[in-house]
Amino acid sequence: MELLAELLENKTLNIFFPKNRIEALTAIEKEAEQIIIINRTNAPIYPNEWLPTLAKAHFFIAFPGTTIPFCHNIIEALSVGSIPILAYAHQMPKGLIDGENCLIYSDKNSFVEKLHLAYNMNASKKYEMSKNAVRYFNDVLHHTHFAVKLLSLKPKKIYANVEFVSLQHLDVELGTNHTETYSYG
Repeated sequence: MELLAELLENKTLNIFFPKNRIEALTAIEKEAEQIIIINRTNAPIYPNEWLPTLAKAHFFIAFPGTTIPFCHNIIEALSVGSIPILAYAHQMPKGLIDGENCLIYSDKNSFVEKLHLAYNMNASKKYEMSKNAVRYFNDVLHHTHFAVKLLSLKPKKIYANVEFVSLQHLDVELGTNHTETYSYG
């Protein structure tokens, strides 16, 4: 909340708070150089729209969580090439690299500096960083990497709290037939 307050106090940044869903989607479509802060209560982005909407953002401010240091949103952002601006890159597998596939801040001052850097970044650098973010996701965070590592441990049983369709997709991607290993229900 401290960083959000810093955003609100900073008069050098163009910040927009959509009042509703239509305003949020319209602002995202405009591709204006602005920070769009979306309150999910007033301006929800529906699940089927989330990834395509996120892909339109050059950057994603990945604030640290309150009880969990990060959530799936940063992974989703990386998967579609939205460059994360974050403070906890060291907690990601194999780490992220500042200026290569993310922008890393350490305090309020560096947070504002990174936002200005993002504002002033040229299109070719954004494109390069976006591609690197997707590469990081594909090389490190994609679910098949987790599954291969898990299965290499040769567990006798795997208890998965996921939907059946996801498990079928996983088998297809791995070229395996482990569905009999999984416990459903």
